[in-house]
Amino acid sequence: MKDQKEVTFQDLGYQLPVPLAKDKPRPSFAFKTWRMPEEKKMSEIKSRNKNFGKQVRESFDFMLKEFDGQSWASLDANTRKLLLNQMPFANIFYMWIMLRVDALGEKLLMQDMECPHCQATISKFEADLMSMEVKCAGLNGNMEVVEYEQKACYELKKPMEIGEVLVTKIFHGFTPWDSMERLPNDAKPNMGLVKEQMLKSSYLGAGIEGSEKEAQISKELVLEALSKKDIEGYYVAIDKHNGGPVLAINYACPHCEKEVTQGLNWTYDYFFVNSSR
Repeated sequence: MKDQKEVTFQDLGYQLPVPLAKDKPRPSFAFKTWRMPEEKKMSEIKSRNKNFGKQVRESFDFMLKEFDGQSWASLDANTRKLLLNQMPFANIFYMWIMLRVDALGEKLLMQDMECPHCQATISKFEADLMSMEVKCAGLNGNMEVVEYEQKACYELKKPMEIGEVLVTKIFHGFTPWDSMERLPNDAKPNMGLVKEQMLKSSYLGAGIEGSEKEAQISKELVLEALSKKDIEGYYVAIDKHNGGPVLAINYACPHCEKEVTQGLNWTYDYFFVNSSR
């Protein structure tokens, strides 16, 4: 996405990577202090929700203190739910990591890892969460919101006939968090279902041969007709457009000194219990 800028968590702080509107400042947020009452409530939310999407949404509904210059408690329950439910993926994952930083600090003790280059075991490595990269939509050098595209277009590698028209492209937006809540209550849902829900939730319309206008063809019809090549291509395009935190840690192996990239374990039981301090 040409209007994305890469910064770090340290640069962005308590601001969202994706503005909620082109003509408004980047929203800020603040959390409650995580004390024993919060500990018990967060544990209760986690135990009650088998669906990770709902767990995260309810966690934020409880832990947010301020959002976009307003007291979170001043908003009614339905407004809060809709705001979080329709929030772009990038913003939710960003706030999830910042909640961890706010509660336990920026240092995260990583699990033992094997270097992919020299196969040596890397133990007791401390990751600095605030140094992680974030891809921000509509950001200039002064950390100000500038013009950016909320809608993107994916050109199909294999155009498909639907009814009497030939679909050649798909228009999509930022993936809303709602897509995570629509997944089955399973710790490890079928990846095909994950892709289907993300593609469906991001879909805005189709482009057809011989027309510059966006056609409102049923998302179900479009997704059912997608070739494997375009399932993967559309999925990658959505991920790129979404931006947000790069959920991986980059560091040099202490044994061979080669660059290593390690995915971040951001599940509740690891992320909010693990502390290197």
